[in-house]
Amino acid sequence: MILNDNVEVSLKAGAIFRFQLEDAQIIYKCSPFSGKEEILVNDKIISQSQNFKLNSQHAFSIDNADYELTFESKDLVKGNSECSLKRSGQLLKTYKLKYIKSENKPPLVYRIITLLLCVAIGVGISQKLIPIWVSVVLGILALAIIFITTFKANMENWECEAIDV
Repeated sequence: MILNDNVEVSLKAGAIFRFQLEDAQIIYKCSPFSGKEEILVNDKIISQSQNFKLNSQHAFSIDNADYELTFESKDLVKGNSECSLKRSGQLLKTYKLKYIKSENKPPLVYRIITLLLCVAIGVGISQKLIPIWVSVVLGILALAIIFITTFKANMENWECEAIDV
């Protein structure tokens, strides 16, 4: 989902932040699932890491100027995050992401599939038709369907505030 010209958030790609300078474009990509982070300057990767921490910092130089890009998850429960770029210690720009709760629910077909999986698990265990390990796998599958469909249904509930200094 494109929040503005410089910020995208998606289930598959994670978050992408673009900072446009006079002579360079800096792109920061991060994935909450893999923990992979990349910084690109003019489409060339200059920094990569894998990080599952709440805060991340990357220092690099462009044309003899020192830059620092930071990403910070302020509140995991509310979904507040910030991505900031500094040049020589001076803040250039900050993007503040905020998740807005909604009442969007997954489509009915996914809810029916999940219900049928739960019924199959219950009947299978009570009638001793399926082993316990199969019921555990089906239970995990049902939870995954619930999580993913709910997450996708609410994916569009992000807002981004860009703060220029």
